Amino acid sequence: MPLPKPRPTENTNQFMNRCMVNDTMVSEYSDRRQRYAVCNSLSKDKSIFTKKLQKKISKDYEKQILLAEKKNYPLAYQYYLKEFKRGTDMFIENSTPNNPRFAALFSEKSTKEMYSAMYIQTGLRFSKWYRNNFIMFEEKQEDLGYISSTSEQSIQRYSDMSTRERQNLENIISQNMQRYALEKDNYLALVREVSAVSGVARDTLVKVLRELVNDEKFMNVGLEERTRIIMKRLTFKARWMARRIVQTETTASANFGIQETASQIFGDKNLKKQWIAGGSNIRDTHSAASSYYQKQPIPMNQPYYVGSSQLMFPSDTKLGALASEVVNCKCVSIPFVSKT
Repeated sequence: MPLPKPRPTENTNQFMNRCMVNDTMVSEYSDRRQRYAVCNSLSKDKSIFTKKLQKKISKDYEKQILLAEKKNYPLAYQYYLKEFKRGTDMFIENSTPNNPRFAALFSEKSTKEMYSAMYIQTGLRFSKWYRNNFIMFEEKQEDLGYISSTSEQSIQRYSDMSTRERQNLENIISQNMQRYALEKDNYLALVREVSAVSGVARDTLVKVLRELVNDEKFMNVGLEERTRIIMKRLTFKARWMARRIVQTETTASANFGIQETASQIFGDKNLKKQWIAGGSNIRDTHSAASSYYQKQPIPMNQPYYVGSSQLMFPSDTKLGALASEVVNCKCVSIPFVSKT
């Protein structure tokens, strides 16, 4: 006889009571403690996302990510372009590639402002996406017995929210997204990232200028033409840098926005989460994580183990994840109400 499985209409306590007196369980696990451990293992939450639904989620999420990247790209591109233009003006005034005034470019303050604008914009987009897609989905699970009475009340409270209360929810999420950006030195190691972003940008500026000052033809043209030549090269660099940072940070801020929304509505203690791999070139480690966490969703406050890295959600750098697990990732972490 097969071992008992949780029924959609029963909660964990009901399943445990049935499992402990099941004839097959009693016969195969006569020791009560061993039987309890096996029943407990059988009672664990499984993913409520079917493979078909996961595919739909991944496809829709990736579509939203691409739209968000298009919105974020001008923010990053204009940031780089503005700072490169400032550097070019400094160079025109004092034609040395080692101008000490370059240290003022790509400051921590201006870089954080750029991050903040991207995170708030993206976080609110994915907060709305999560609410539109998964509140209704959670409501459907009520009829299948997946939702505890506490979580059911949380869903009902959200459904009953007035327009003003929903706006307050968005304000809270917006504030948390700004904190995510401005306090990322405490939360997601932004100081390291800001330092890298600023350092690479300044180094790029200096490298371009050093190449040009050694070009006799460049040094013999007028200041206006020099400016045009410098900015033509730096514009290309700005586009490349903007694309790179947007592709990574959009995924991070989208997942943080989803996490914050779920936490505000349901509360962390009622939530589990599942990693769903996405993108055109899914890394082996991300595919493995998706397969594993489909079978073993984890509590909201626990990290995912992806390859040799730990992440709270895709593209998270808080726990020191390797760049190979973060850059250009299109995965999503979906919180859902635990039936336990």
